[in-house]
Amino acid sequence: KAFATIITDDYIPGFHALLRSLQYHNKGFNSTFFIFNNGKLTKKDYIKELYPYIKFVDLKNKSFYDLFIKTNGSIQEKYTECLYTLDFFSLNYYSEIYFIDADMLCVGSIEELLSYTFKYAFSYATDAKELDNADNIFKYKTETKKKGKNTRFNAGLFGFDSLTCGGVLKKIHNYMVKNNKRKYNLPEQKIMNGFFT
Repeated sequence: KAFATIITDDYIPGFHALLRSLQYHNKGFNSTFFIFNNGKLTKKDYIKELYPYIKFVDLKNKSFYDLFIKTNGSIQEKYTECLYTLDFFSLNYYSEIYFIDADMLCVGSIEELLSYTFKYAFSYATDAKELDNADNIFKYKTETKKKGKNTRFNAGLFGFDSLTCGGVLKKIHNYMVKNNKRKYNLPEQKIMNGFFT
């Protein structure tokens, strides 16, 4: 099991706070943390000093960003980094990987989170009590919709089983092509919500 995130130099202080909160509430925390580098990260050595279990993933082929520009024409600058979240699905190093936004804080044990087994991608940023009875996001959204509630999920913390979900990367590409020319705000959130429903 491993974690992943995307940061720029500006987000290093926030990522440091995230790491400290994880370590404070989870003694002995030493999970591998993948960091996507889109070419704007210049302080790799400093980050490794903060946490030795970092592995950098260089995004030489910015596939989702390029595809988004091709199908939508443009993107607001502040949402550029968000698109790289979708490259999370290219990781095949571990069976279970958790993407976590670098501006989040851990306020308790992650033991329950890591105890989940899941067949599909899921988001934990939902009603935990309802999610307890759902083995994947599809079932969760189906049950939630029946209750007349909002079925959108927030992918600030997102889990993925790369062994079970082989080929999902290409399927997301195809979804973006099929649904081109949409005006996406917070693009990766809407793309994932649309694709997984």
